[in-house]
Amino acid sequence: MAKRSSRAAKTPKRRVGRPALADPLDYKGEKFTFRLHPDLRAELIREARARGYTIAKVVEDALIGFINRHGPIVDAIGRYADKK
Repeated sequence: MAKRSSRAAKTPKRRVGRPALADPLDYKGEKFTFRLHPDLRAELIREARARGYTIAKVVEDALIGFINRHGPIVDAIGRYADKK
């Protein structure tokens, strides 16, 4: 007599979380380390909490704003604005 399996058939797993906002191939993140004064770090933390962002997002927004001060050079995720 054949032995029956008590396991159900495997179903494909569903992805958890929200969908990506941009094409993942366009976004290749780089790690970048800063050495900061504790007071500056405290202000970054305060700003991030006020906006509901991470510290990295606040720094990224500040850098993009600095780069784009004379016209749009990069978009919101750091790609060149003319590449689309």
